[in-house]
Amino acid sequence: MSARTRATDPTAATLAGLDAVHARLAMDFPEWNGRVEVDYVSAQAVQAVVQGTDESHLMIRISPGEPLHEVEASRHAVLNWAAALQADQPIAGAAPSTVLPAIDRRLIHQVVLQHVRAWPESVHDTQATGAQAYAVLTLCRAAETLATGRQVSKLVAAKTGRSRFPEWSALIDCAQDWWYHGGSDLDHGRFEDVRRFVKDVSTWSLRHYDIPDSGLDSARGKATVQRAVPAPRKIVLEERTRGVRVGQHEPGTTRPAARRIARICRSSRRVVTKP
Repeated sequence: MSARTRATDPTAATLAGLDAVHARLAMDFPEWNGRVEVDYVSAQAVQAVVQGTDESHLMIRISPGEPLHEVEASRHAVLNWAAALQADQPIAGAAPSTVLPAIDRRLIHQVVLQHVRAWPESVHDTQATGAQAYAVLTLCRAAETLATGRQVSKLVAAKTGRSRFPEWSALIDCAQDWWYHGGSDLDHGRFEDVRRFVKDVSTWSLRHYDIPDSGLDSARGKATVQRAVPAPRKIVLEERTRGVRVGQHEPGTTRPAARRIARICRSSRRVVTKP
């Protein structure tokens, strides 16, 4: 990140620089092309979303199926930030818990329910086999979060999903195999089965966990304590996508950045902070 943007929200110049980094990444590591998911967001933006203020902040995002682009920071990204807090393992810089505000478990619960409610409609866009696998594993993750408060990987979610929804074990197996063993969108999909799965799991989740917010703890075990956030820093949140993990990128030094990404791809979900 350039010095101009580290303490503020990303700009068009940030986007242009990151675009060069990701283009180089795809060139040097073609097997990662279309499999990288990263959020670039300021601490100010996270604070505003978590506190529910009227402030508007931009972030930059790339994920499978969508190119690098600017998007308004919103509750849609809360689960990524909460997962970073849960792991609390920085690649460099301060630990997430010292940079990000506490995220109340009630907010996490609400956001997961929001996703669950949207899936019966969204599933109609999952004609590609990979999108179907994503839908199945994501709903398994949502069910686990609603039931236990934990955010788990797709692999763990597949295991808990088979236990929780044994009648769907075969479909969950197919989704897991596709996701973790190099599946292709040319593979035969199971759209009708996936559509029914999404409907069943969404209905089950809402029936059991669409409850009033009272009584839910915060993500850190007690009622959320609002606290001042240290001097704003640019935060890079990295997300696992089919075994790929991504971290900090430096525009203007694209080849070294790609090499650095390769080194950290074996790391767990983490946050990189830059003062």
